[in-house]
Amino acid sequence: TEAMSYWIYNYLKGRNLVVATGTGLDTFRLQNIIAKHFEKSIQEVNSLVLGEHGSNMTPIWSQTTVTGDPISELVSQQQLDDFTAELKNSATEIRKTEVATKFGVSQCAVSILSSYISPNKTKHIVSFPAFKIDQINSDNIFFSWPCLIGNSSVSAIQNIKMNESEVAELQEGIEAIKQTTNL
Repeated sequence: TEAMSYWIYNYLKGRNLVVATGTGLDTFRLQNIIAKHFEKSIQEVNSLVLGEHGSNMTPIWSQTTVTGDPISELVSQQQLDDFTAELKNSATEIRKTEVATKFGVSQCAVSILSSYISPNKTKHIVSFPAFKIDQINSDNIFFSWPCLIGNSSVSAIQNIKMNESEVAELQEGIEAIKQTTNL
């Protein structure tokens, strides 16, 4: 979705705000994977998947909690790697029983639009112009990042805490997006 957002933004010559579902659905899927593992409700899991929707999506484990406890204190690095692999394979698994994964992304889009027209701001992970994200600040790409959406506005949440390996993975995602968009 990052490449499509970029192309639409450029087609409109930057005159309009453009956002897309980004890794919002991936974040929901990861929360669901973790909730099932711990036999908790999805509301008890807090996580972020940032960067590029696709093979370079980056779970932000340093910010992931289960009932308020950091996930790194609850499982091994191998289990985190297994969660990541399951996440990255989830669309393939869905396609084994369904024609496509269209329902999840449609729900994300409806949720984003509903928030946009609401007077209250809600956090969503969306594909957003990277030059408006202090920690990314990369010209000419769109990047999945947490934003506050509501009252007909969208603004990036700044200063997301990440560890060095997460930042490095996000940098790889930036390079992949640049290659996709031929920058």
